[in-house]
Amino acid sequence: MILAGDIGGTKTDLALFHPSPAGLKLVREFSYQSRDFGKFDALLTHFLKGDRNTGITKVCLGVAGPVQNGHCRMTNGSWEMDEPSLARQTHSG
Repeated sequence: MILAGDIGGTKTDLALFHPSPAGLKLVREFSYQSRDFGKFDALLTHFLKGDRNTGITKVCLGVAGPVQNGHCRMTNGSWEMDEPSLARQTHSG
């Protein structure tokens, strides 16, 4: 399974895709108001709720902020993200 997302200060879009020989098949997607969550971890937990065994093997996120050494602090928001936390939360690490 592939987790893809566009993470911004105003809204965050997340989707799960299942790869198949015919291409990617959309499993689920949702758009959130970023301000409704104090941290990205909380939003991701909400999105994955009930799907903890999704078998996520790849994660691709566009983030509104510079990423350095696997860590990002959003430019237009208070969220911070890092690769180790994301890998633990998605079980993809």
